[in-house]
Amino acid sequence: MEGNGKTISGLQRSAADSVDYFGGLFTYLQGATVRNLTVSASIITTGWAGILASRVNNSTITGVATQGSIEGSGASASVAGLCEYLYQSKVEECTNAATVKNQGGSEDVSLYAAGIACEVNGSTITDCNNSGSITAEAGAAVYAYIGGIAAYIKNGSSVSGCKNFAAVQVTAGAYCEVGGIIGNVYFEDAGAMTVSGNINEGDVSGTANDVYIGGIAGTVYAAREAYDENKEFIGYISNEVTVSGNENSGDVTMSPSADGSADEGNRPAAGGVIGWVSTMGGFTQSNNSSSGDVTNSSVRGVTNEIVGETVTVSNAGGVIGWVSTMGGFTQSNNSSSGDVTNSSVRGVTNEIVGETVTVSNS
Repeated sequence: MEGNGKTISGLQRSAADSVDYFGGLFTYLQGATVRNLTVSASIITTGWAGILASRVNNSTITGVATQGSIEGSGASASVAGLCEYLYQSKVEECTNAATVKNQGGSEDVSLYAAGIACEVNGSTITDCNNSGSITAEAGAAVYAYIGGIAAYIKNGSSVSGCKNFAAVQVTAGAYCEVGGIIGNVYFEDAGAMTVSGNINEGDVSGTANDVYIGGIAGTVYAAREAYDENKEFIGYISNEVTVSGNENSGDVTMSPSADGSADEGNRPAAGGVIGWVSTMGGFTQSNNSSSGDVTNSSVRGVTNEIVGETVTVSNAGGVIGWVSTMGGFTQSNNSSSGDVTNSSVRGVTNEIVGETVTVSNS
């Protein structure tokens, strides 16, 4: 489809139009090329949707701009400004100015929201911009993945040369991975992944007990558990992930959940570039910088085996909030000039874990 610089406007859908509305201008693109087009829409859906398209397979999208708004609600909603799902496709020089909001998800179905694409599988996103705010409100039992450009990428995907200018915010949820550019760099099948030359200027925030939040990426998985055909654990396997030349100037903030509880759970982490990294040696980070402030005031509690009590453990870092490594990683020429504050609200007093501190990092 050659848009010739034209605009399609007035596209509207409401949740009442369909129980599960999949799509936007298109529901499905297969082996297609779409370029030089602007789409302005107002979409409310309970399904998987982007303003341009829902599912995109083996296609190329170039120079497409989306405007207006898209909102998801219900148990299975997943929404993005441009496309919900990319498989072995290329997206280049596209922009999203539409506001993106998702209030969906359930205990069994995760919530996704992003400026360009939610799920990026074996695909590339290059030189794309987002200026529409990204907001998610997940239920108490919902896992949420939110990014200014992509909610998550996997299987050899890359995001390069992209910019996010808007706020990225999760206001509730059980477990959230939130990034100014990408929520989650996910290791499903082997395939080197790259996050390079991206810029985030929007503030990134999460209000939940378990949040991994970063100015560029919420989480990076360069290692994962492996199981045999009988679903028996057989060890860990590694994958190559390179994060390089990214810049973050937005503030990264994690706040306590509304209920103020200190339940047992994971260790939340906030970082100027990445919230949390899991690696066996395949992770490389170089020439990244963050000038935004990083604040972690989570109330999530974990059991401390030394004293046998539940205490709050949280992490904050100018570049990375927390690294889980079984083989090290490569890091060079990364910097942070913003203030880093870790002001966890304690569930109980614990003499092993020190008092709340504020660190000025430069």
